[in-house]
Formats: sequence, structure tokens, C-alpha cells
Amino acid sequence: MGLEALDLSNLSRALYNNYLAHATPEDCAIIFSVPGYAKHIVNTARYLDKKKIPQIAVTDQRTSPIAAYGTTVFTCNNHDLFFYNSVMGYMSVANALIYFAAMDNPEETNKRRGRLSEVRSAIGSTDFVKDGL
Repeated sequence: MGLEALDLSNLSRALYNNYLAHATPEDCAIIFSVPGYAKHIVNTARYLDKKKIPQIAVTDQRTSPIAAYGTTVFTCNNHDLFFYNSVMGYMSVANALIYFAAMDNPEETNKRRGRLSEVRSAIGSTDFVKDGL
């Protein structure tokens, strides 16, 4: 965690399952679940628990279905009058966790940054090739 972050929420189910199939106990998942508790999210937490993959569960209460599988559980009372129901809050939490994990291991983080720079230089940007070039 913190060295490579993947947002699986917008992937096809095939890609989602592929990433989960390759997860190892060296990884850490950040799982968000709010009332309504999507079945595939609960099943994901259960699957990762069976594979002994650490999980940070961010949910509304300690009795939510994913809380039982969280290595660490953060709760956010979304029943409060002043709660703003937006994914931005959850993404901010994930970003902070990833940032601090990366800063905890600067040598590995810098190695990965170097490899990313190497790939970017070799492949180039998203510019389009003009006719005849």
C-alpha cells in the first residue's frame, strides 16, 4: 500500500476479479461501504480476509458487514444532519492513507517513481501521431 494504488471501483467485473486474484498479504485494501452495503463489496472483504490480506474498512458503523473483516476500521457517521454524502470524503481518506504509507518507505517509493519515469520516457505522452509520421 502506498507504493501502488488502484481504484477498482470503475473497472469491469473481469478486471476487478483479476486484481483480487493476484492480491497477496503484502498488499492492503481500502474498502468503503455505506448503508445499502453492496453485496459484492461485502463478498470482496470476506474473500480478502480468507486470503489474509490486510484491509482498512471505512464505513458508517462498527456493526456494518465489512467492519468484521477490517484489520483497521474507520467509521463516519453518515446519519448526522451535517453529513455531506459525497465520494470525495472517502477518496480524501484513501489519498491520505496512501500518501503516508508512501512516505513511510521513501526508498521503495522513489524506486517505483524512477521506473514510472523510465516507462513514460520510453512510451511518450498521449499525443497523437500525425498523418505520415
